[in-house]
Amino acid sequence: MDSFSFFEPVYFIRINPMECKRPRLVKSTTLRNNKKEKWVEVELMLPSFSQVKLLYKLNREKGQLICEYELNKYIERGKTSMHIAVCLKLVQPQMKTPNKWLKYG
Repeated sequence: MDSFSFFEPVYFIRINPMECKRPRLVKSTTLRNNKKEKWVEVELMLPSFSQVKLLYKLNREKGQLICEYELNKYIERGKTSMHIAVCLKLVQPQMKTPNKWLKYG
């Protein structure tokens, strides 16, 4: 399997054989860019999704990168799964979500 970009959403269809669908870039917009922070919104296309948006928030002072996802998926039959690619060579990584059962770090 190819390597993935940092925080790239990766969509898999079916189980056996599993088919990987990678997103296609629609638009990338810088929303904020100053000495303290940079925010970039990325719109992507994925099959079975009406909307895929990522918001990258870089805090330059803290050395912190936050990535927020907005995914709207059509209802369909069959097995599918969504994965988020994360680099495992990070020093002291922390992953958090609003759902406590998905909280790491």
